[in-house]
Order: sequence, then structure tokens, then C-alpha cells
Amino acid sequence: PLKAAIVFREIVSYIKGSSEAVDSPGGCLGRTEYLAMGRKVAPTFDREAEGDVTSCSGRGQVYDLYLKYEMLLKACDAYDVMDACHFIHSGLREQGGYTGPRIDEIYVDEVQDFVQAELRLFLFACSDKNALFFTGDTCQTIARGVGFRFEELTSMFFNLAEQQKTE
Repeated sequence: PLKAAIVFREIVSYIKGSSEAVDSPGGCLGRTEYLAMGRKVAPTFDREAEGDVTSCSGRGQVYDLYLKYEMLLKACDAYDVMDACHFIHSGLREQGGYTGPRIDEIYVDEVQDFVQAELRLFLFACSDKNALFFTGDTCQTIARGVGFRFEELTSMFFNLAEQQKTE
């Protein structure tokens, strides 16, 4: 049996909180995308066998539990932090970006307690993308459900810069 904390971390950090999930229409990774994630990105479980989207071991089991979690949220007419984060991202996209007061610089301490979806909100808000300063220590992670690696932050910024070049 899987521990609830591990399942919740997978849901929050990867299925609903990854940069790829932010770009997905529903605000979450589909089963195929989640099962295909590499071990370096989501190290708790090995990638499922190629094309095996019905697997109930490891990530397949986590995804099944995620679907049950979503059904429970809907039954209670509730939402979680990642749903709120996706709602904000969607709203910012619809209005063409952040339109509030100009923010020239953003400094974030304890960055290891944020998921990628939350960190991308800073990108929307800051007028100078080079004026973002993130610091933290992965050994001091206190936020439940967050699987953070600085390498993912670097990859996220690189991928977003590449996307902007093609837009």
C-alpha cells in the first residue's frame, strides 16, 4: 500500500502542480503524460512501461487514487490549492497577462516549499523576468506535498524561454 503523503505529493507536485499541468487545458496531467514522466523529474516511482496506461503499480496506482481524490472534491463541491492556482493562471491568460500594479522585482525565500505552478505565477506578475530571485534549501522543505528540485526550476525557465521564442 502507498502512503497518503507520497500520493498527495505526486498529485500536488506533478499531476496538478507541474509546469506541464499549468499548460494543460484541464489544469492537470493526463494519465499518459504522468506515467511517461522521467525518473529525474518525478523520482518517487519509475516510469511505467511504454504505452501501458492501465498499469496499477506505482504511478498507475497513484493516478487512480488521484481520480478518486478529484471525485471526492467534486462530491463535496470543494477545490484545492492547485485548482485555485490553475484558475488564476487561466484568468491571467484570458486577460493577456498580469494587469495589476507594476512589479519590478520579486524575491522568494524558501522556494523549495512551492510547486512549479505557483512559481510560474511570479513570472506572470514580474515585469522584468530577469529580476526574479529565488533562494532556498531543499533540506529544509516543510510544505507537505511538495517535491522540489532546483534542476526543475532551471528547466522550467529554459522551457518557458524557448516557448516565448516561438510565439
